[in-house]
Amino acid sequence: KPCGEGTLTELKVNARRRTAASIGRFGEEDVFRFRVSQPGRYVVDTRGPTDVYMKLFGPDSPTALIAEDDDSGLASNARIAIDLVEGDYYVQVRHWNRASGVGDYTVAVRKAR
Repeated sequence: KPCGEGTLTELKVNARRRTAASIGRFGEEDVFRFRVSQPGRYVVDTRGPTDVYMKLFGPDSPTALIAEDDDSGLASNARIAIDLVEGDYYVQVRHWNRASGVGDYTVAVRKAR
């Protein structure tokens, strides 16, 4: 199913606070969008007690998969570090266990220094 069918939440690059979210029902997929105005290296990651799986789509396409990750972040969190060009990017987050996984997490995107 194409990315972006659910609710779309805007993420601000280098936001002071992480964006709180949660997988509320089995199989749920949360979708976030952020804009890259300066090309460079970016890090998108999740934090929290929930084991999530993350996919990154773009630029300017909710269906062109460019990266995915399961456990590269802290504990069982997802983390993607990648060089991006200008454009809109879409982050899809789901529980790794589609059948019975739910829980809270936070997500953030920052430009690497």
